[in-house]
Amino acid sequence: MKGGSSILIRAVGLLCVVAVAVAILFNPLAEARRERRIEKVLLSVQEALQRYHVEEEIYPKRAMAGGELIEFLQEGGHLEERLTNPWVGGVYDGGNEIDRMAYETDDLAESYELTVRFLHSDKVQFRLDSTENQSLE
Repeated sequence: MKGGSSILIRAVGLLCVVAVAVAILFNPLAEARRERRIEKVLLSVQEALQRYHVEEEIYPKRAMAGGELIEFLQEGGHLEERLTNPWVGGVYDGGNEIDRMAYETDDLAESYELTVRFLHSDKVQFRLDSTENQSLE
């Protein structure tokens, strides 16, 4: 009987080690997927801003949160696709959901800056603008 309980203890210990290993690997993988989703949203918004600029000859004049900008561009017909909020996982609805993207423009609305801040800090994770950082590369 002693050998049977020893095997059971070893199996439970092995399962605990495997569970910890999976937990350690899952977080970086989830973060990498979120980063790819953020990049996709940023590039889609950037393209819509360019379409807006071609049509209006300026960029939107006021600073906006990401969801607000997406709604603005969709209403104007410059962004046709429904974008998924990479922090929540659902479609942007313009509400008070988690949204780390922000849009700003200069006084004359001749340039823009899109920034994404890290989820748990104010440090900039991604930056796209019309002058220096035109690409995520």
